[in-house]
Amino acid sequence: EGNVPDYIMVLGCTNDDWLEREVGKVQFGDWSEDDLTKVLPSYGFVIDHLTKSYPKSKIVSIINTNMKQEITEGMIAVGEHYGAITVELEEIDKQHGHPSAIGMSQIAEQIGNALDEEKKLSR
Repeated sequence: EGNVPDYIMVLGCTNDDWLEREVGKVQFGDWSEDDLTKVLPSYGFVIDHLTKSYPKSKIVSIINTNMKQEITEGMIAVGEHYGAITVELEEIDKQHGHPSAIGMSQIAEQIGNALDEEKKLSR
């Protein structure tokens, strides 16, 4: 309470993708309990909640590599709707599907580059 982060980073939907959860459709409100059992409605709910709870913070939507296209496209649509900075990760080093130490550095670098680009655009 009282702390307002500059950025809130959300790297979501990966486990849902791996577990073959029902994708559902992008939506921006009126979520039912059933909607929240699906990937994209749940992602929209989370981003909506964060933007309303932290209106002065910038949301960074991070999309993992090798996601189903419909999930990637849905996450991009949600990010655009809420004005999030979207970082679609590219070619990160992984071990057993999870980022290695090198992969974590690659993720940090890609996020840093996206934030630098955002700063340039907002000037």
